[in-house]
Amino acid sequence: RSRGLGDVYKRQVQRLTDKAAFGLSPRRVTIATCGIVPQIRELAKLNLGVNLAVSLNSTREEQRRELMPGAARWSLAELMAACGEFSEATGGQPVTFTYVLLREVNDFDADADCLVHLLRPLRHHLYLIPLNPVEHALLRPPSEQHLRHFVDMLQRRGINVSVRRSKGGEIEAACGQL
Repeated sequence: RSRGLGDVYKRQVQRLTDKAAFGLSPRRVTIATCGIVPQIRELAKLNLGVNLAVSLNSTREEQRRELMPGAARWSLAELMAACGEFSEATGGQPVTFTYVLLREVNDFDADADCLVHLLRPLRHHLYLIPLNPVEHALLRPPSEQHLRHFVDMLQRRGINVSVRRSKGGEIEAACGQL
């Protein structure tokens, strides 16, 4: 008999928080997803006390489908609603969103405006991750000046944002490498 994903979440969180194993506080455990809405809703119902991190990477449906084909099966509206359900079910716990910034792809002022529109209604934290390019990649990270401009736009409009600086790029294993 197959078990539901909820059973898997419970077992894994129990292992991580068991004092005889790792002994982590549930608040030190983060379930990361590319935005699979039914599982976010299931995680919300379980109320395991863990954190939720969602890769967003685009504010436009079509572009998100290109960048994240499996996750973009659900609309951004559905994704944001599920994240709101998670936050509400966990007593207002913020949801962490990650957004890999790609030069001249998803780093326009209009993208910042859309991020504000998507995130401001939710308790959130946004990690911007400048792309860590790999050799011969067509995609590039934004300039440092443009990154600062993007962050400033978000902060001025009330978005809780920070920039994640990654390590491991020299072995093509850094956060933000697509």
